[in-house]
Amino acid sequence: MEKVSQIFNTFITGNVQNLAHGSSNALQTAEYVDNRDTGVLVNLLEAIKSANIQPHASKPLEDVVVKMQETQGTSSFGQHYKTFMSILADHMQVLGPVVAPYLPALASMFT
Repeated sequence: MEKVSQIFNTFITGNVQNLAHGSSNALQTAEYVDNRDTGVLVNLLEAIKSANIQPHASKPLEDVVVKMQETQGTSSFGQHYKTFMSILADHMQVLGPVVAPYLPALASMFT
């Protein structure tokens, strides 16, 4: 008869290949969960288009969001993301409130 003295459930996020568990009597399982919201770019684009912002500020941002949609999941996505953030930085006072709700989900597309 075996006696279990402690049970641990540990949740780790990120790229983890293997965990050392220090016991010959342990079971290790892994489950991949894709937390990316594929609609975030669609919603972001709609939010930018529907905001009451001058076209000279919104149009470049709309164009780069379309490029991010086209390249999501590819190595080119990062460059378009950097362009998006650069444009956003130049117009943060105007565009910040519009895009802020989407930034965490957008950043999670890199994981």
